[in-house]
Amino acid sequence: MNYPTRRGAVVAGLLALGSVALGVLVACPTDQEPDRRAEVITSLIEDQLVPTLADARQRGAALDGAATELCAAPDAASLTAAQDAWWQLRAPWKQLLAVPLGPIVDDGFDTAIDFWPVRPASVDGGVAAGVTSQAELDLLGVASKGMPAIEYLLFDPLAGDEAVLAALTSDQGPARCAYLELLASDVALRLAELDDAWRSQYTTTLVGDAYPDVASAIDAIVNALISGLHDIDDMKLAKPLGLTSASGADPELVESRLSDRSLSDALDGLAGFEAAYLGADDGASGLTILVAQRSPDVDAKIREELEQAKLALAAVPEPLRLSISSDAAAVEQAQVAVERLRISMTADVASLLGVTVSLSDNDGD
Repeated sequence: MNYPTRRGAVVAGLLALGSVALGVLVACPTDQEPDRRAEVITSLIEDQLVPTLADARQRGAALDGAATELCAAPDAASLTAAQDAWWQLRAPWKQLLAVPLGPIVDDGFDTAIDFWPVRPASVDGGVAAGVTSQAELDLLGVASKGMPAIEYLLFDPLAGDEAVLAALTSDQGPARCAYLELLASDVALRLAELDDAWRSQYTTTLVGDAYPDVASAIDAIVNALISGLHDIDDMKLAKPLGLTSASGADPELVESRLSDRSLSDALDGLAGFEAAYLGADDGASGLTILVAQRSPDVDAKIREELEQAKLALAAVPEPLRLSISSDAAAVEQAQVAVERLRISMTADVASLLGVTVSLSDNDGD
């Protein structure tokens, strides 16, 4: 099948910006500057998180319907439709996870919907157990369900779509299809629950619902953005590349390796970070306005490093499961670029805004 293509770009090298000398760092604006923190918080919720979550909910329902249609009549067309529905859901979902905030993490929706890397044995165990109801599925661990489990049942990067259809129409096909339909229904249900939880708890502001004041809410947002970048540079790139262990590259640690959506997942994560930092109108309502108030140089540094991270990721050859071995230098260049952005968010932005960083390894060690 033909998946959406990424922007073609070649990176000649990452620009290393000099460190920025910071003066007295305070969380509140000076007397001459308007306090726009509440504006930033409201914009993040109303312009990014709420509409993106609504989009994910709608696409989750579409995946549920596509899985039902596939199992009613398994053929190349219905399989492609289900694969496309899965692929399309990833974009808003990964953008949401760039700002892991509120019930996404507090109520465990992140792992319930997207526990990865996929554990094939756990998914096969669910099929073999004959799980056919939501109540039975709820008893299983997160490794047996979610979007990665659906990916395992819909994609085969080696044997191709013919092998997927053969499995769905074999003697074990009915059990496999029943489990696939149940998994898709569960993802749609969880997204609906997450959407409802977010709207009921954080309608227009984080303040008063989850955090006692504006400063605490900004603290949480900055920490969430740092955590989202850490997920990209460490979990998506460094670990499968073998940079965090002596065992070398391991394709089984690559996210979305069966669909070969790995690099698009990472780019979608950066898109979510970009939307939160720049805002819906490219700098008029995002976190950038708070940073630029205090230090235009730091703001320019973040913007430049974001662009370099996007270019470096786009330059990695597809698919990532092969590139971690065949073009490790390009993958490492991308990893370093995202890590550099994360460290600047930690060392410069967090300090500039008076934020206490909670992620223990944000120094990049």
